[in-house]
Amino acid sequence: MKEKSSNIEMQEHFTILKNIKKVEASNKLYEKVLGRINQRAVISYRRIGTIAAMFCCLLLTDIYVVSKELHNKNIAKIEVLILVNTNTLYNE
Repeated sequence: MKEKSSNIEMQEHFTILKNIKKVEASNKLYEKVLGRINQRAVISYRRIGTIAAMFCCLLLTDIYVVSKELHNKNIAKIEVLILVNTNTLYNE
C-alpha cells in the first residue's frame, strides 16, 4: 500500500507543478534594468589622467629624495676620507 500512496502523492506533486503559471515580466522591467546599468558611475578620462599624473609626480619625488639621500651619504663618506690632516708643512 505504501507504493500506491507514494505514487498518488507523486502524481499530486506533478499536477501542482504542471499547474504553475508562467510569470510575465512587465514591459518596463527591461527599460528599468537598462536605466540602472547606465546609472553606474563611470570614471572620466580626465580624472584617470589626473590620478596618473599625481602618481607620476609622487614617484618622481620619491626617486629624487632617495637619490639625494644616497648622494649625501656618499659625500659624507668622502668627507671622512678627506678630513685626514697630515700637517706636513710644520716641523715638529
